[in-house]
Amino acid sequence: MIRLWICFRLNVLRGLTVYSIDEIPFIFNRNSLSPIYENKNSCCKIPFTTFVFSNLYAQTVTIPDPEFVIYLQANYPACMTGDQLETSCPDIINATEIYLPNTVTDLFGIQFFLNASLLETNGAVTNIIDFPPSLGTLNIANATLSVLPDFPPTLINLYVANMSQLISLPALPPGMGNLIINDCSALEEIPDLSGGMIFASIMNCPQIDSIPALPANMTTFEISNSPLVDEIPSLPPNLGELFVEFLPLVNSIPDLPPSLFEFWCVSNDLYTLPDFHEGLQYAVFYGNPNLKCLPVLPQSLLPDVFSGMEINLTQTQITCLPNIPPALDPTGLEICLDNDLINNPNACDAYAGMIEINSETISVYPNPSESIVYFALPEIESSETITIEIISITGEKIIETTQSNLEINQVNLQDFTEGIYILKVSTADANYVQRISKCN
Repeated sequence: MIRLWICFRLNVLRGLTVYSIDEIPFIFNRNSLSPIYENKNSCCKIPFTTFVFSNLYAQTVTIPDPEFVIYLQANYPACMTGDQLETSCPDIINATEIYLPNTVTDLFGIQFFLNASLLETNGAVTNIIDFPPSLGTLNIANATLSVLPDFPPTLINLYVANMSQLISLPALPPGMGNLIINDCSALEEIPDLSGGMIFASIMNCPQIDSIPALPANMTTFEISNSPLVDEIPSLPPNLGELFVEFLPLVNSIPDLPPSLFEFWCVSNDLYTLPDFHEGLQYAVFYGNPNLKCLPVLPQSLLPDVFSGMEINLTQTQITCLPNIPPALDPTGLEICLDNDLINNPNACDAYAGMIEINSETISVYPNPSESIVYFALPEIESSETITIEIISITGEKIIETTQSNLEINQVNLQDFTEGIYILKVSTADANYVQRISKCN
């Protein structure tokens, strides 16, 4: 064995292994170094058998994944020598976006991309030592990992998909804004959501049995295909979109905030729905076999632009409507009325002012009409007095008049705004109600 002697000036004598020779940093191996010195101002002779000389500003590491080596050689050629990555290379340090091919499975080396703000990998990744410290967006899919390394505090956007072996996630950084988890069949728990999160989507995670509290700033929340979830947490005050789908144990929805404009509630076990606010534009309720009644529907509801269909009420027990906003106009369902065993067998709340009705309907034609609507009542005395009312679907009484019953009666809609109205005709013994449409 060759014994080396180096003369140098000590900067620190006790405990540390970092010294300098002519201001060049290097590291001693503690296990092989036996320093000898005469006094702290002298030149010391130090014998050692193993000497590790590593410039901290020019470190190289071996990249174990051949496919990662190919990627690095192609994109950062100045930083690679064979399978050796120079971690201090400016091209590595200054890179901001990394899109790895799906052939890369070992991500050792990715941690040296100090300023990378985006990392996307879609391969069967088996190893990640650490993420880049400045990472803001992580898209990871198809990895065969059971756990992930801790997320950097800079992470804002996280997309995790098709990771069937992933059991748990690290804590989410407090500044995270967007979270998407999809097709993680072994994932058992969702970490607490950050206070700054505005978007969260959790889909196809059958082992999850609960949802953490939703932060106050959240505007979009989606949970679907998680059959063990039995409760939806309280909804944030600024929530705009809510999707609750294919949760067979969920039988109620918390109060909806006034800010909500889109609400999908599909294939759950709902018995009732919370009150709706004006401003709700899209709503879908199909696949809830125990749902019997709807709350009063806001006039802001629109046809569902996403599927090209009006609101879908199939696979429910709904047989009548509390009122008829534009989105429900073509359903053909009658208005829910008290004591109407034919159209309202579930005894849903009657529309305002519609009580004690007779189950017989009025014969109305033409319907819709541009002006005159004719109607005929069941056989009653022609001398009997009848009261005719026209009521808007918001409950406003527009016309009320009293006259003797005629063989053929009529009302004139010519000055009415286009839309749906309720015709109510009352006699001494019964009320008759029919929906009529004014067209232009």
